[in-house]
Amino acid sequence: MIKRTILATAAAATLLFGATSARAESLAPGQTEVAGFVGHVSDGGGATFGGGVQFAVSSRLLVGGEFAYLTGGNDYQFMNVGLDSHGTAFDANARYLFPIAANAKLTPYVLGGFGILRASVSVSGGGMNFDASDSVFGVNLGGGARFDVGDSWGLQPELKWFISDGSNVRISGAIYYRF
Repeated sequence: MIKRTILATAAAATLLFGATSARAESLAPGQTEVAGFVGHVSDGGGATFGGGVQFAVSSRLLVGGEFAYLTGGNDYQFMNVGLDSHGTAFDANARYLFPIAANAKLTPYVLGGFGILRASVSVSGGGMNFDASDSVFGVNLGGGARFDVGDSWGLQPELKWFISDGSNVRISGAIYYRF
């Protein structure tokens, strides 16, 4: 699943990179972006989707927050007993951009920040009903690339490692809009 996601993201980036004539605009301090993303989270997180907002502090530094929902990847039913898991994540991150002079459409970046992951599990059936949840605080590290497709929007594949007790990796693709 992760290999297919990486290959699909790379293929889409290659097509957009070669097929569009959009030029990246320099970020101006105070500019705002909104983004929506979908992806996959390792270690039982399953599929994830969410969104966020970020602000340009300088032409190379974006700071912001995001919310994500994790579907839970290990849900199952056995002998009339069902297990359902899911989670939510709240992150505050900074992205430092590395513009490439020879190619204004592509901008790689590194990511760092903090996050809170809240995981919940429910067991029901067979005379049992049990709910439990827990929250962990962690550090986010990662990186990605921004591909400007139009004057104010683009695509952003990203790899983020949430480091805590119960660490995970998220690979995702986002669409962002700058205003």
